[in-house]
Amino acid sequence: MRAALGVIAAALAFASGCAQKDWIDRTLVTVDVTGTWARVGGGQPVTIVLEQQGPKVSGFLMTQGYNQIGTWRPLDGTVAGDVLSFQVRDGLMTGDLTVTGEQMSGLARQSPPGAGPPPFELVLQRINSSPSLPSKP
Repeated sequence: MRAALGVIAAALAFASGCAQKDWIDRTLVTVDVTGTWARVGGGQPVTIVLEQQGPKVSGFLMTQGYNQIGTWRPLDGTVAGDVLSFQVRDGLMTGDLTVTGEQMSGLARQSPPGAGPPPFELVLQRINSSPSLPSKP
């Protein structure tokens, strides 16, 4: 009986340790996204300027091309692990991008979800590491 209780106690201790590791992995910040990022490859030009403090990110996004004026739009985001999740404050775009060195890629969506075109692949390259935010958004 005592042996069975010992096995159960060990299993519970092991399971609770795994849960804590998962929680830590989700909240750990392993990348710095500060700087200016520009779209590489095809599609309309996208530039994002970011400043990161811990897991919180703020900055500006500019898109140019068809039906776009080319103005800076403020955005907010968070970094968890190596993923940047962001949303432009006026609802233009949201995205979840995985950072690998000087490049980040993932899916972006025009907001609100379901009302616009389907999600699209967005690949950005860091072109400057300084948090040089535009003075007039």
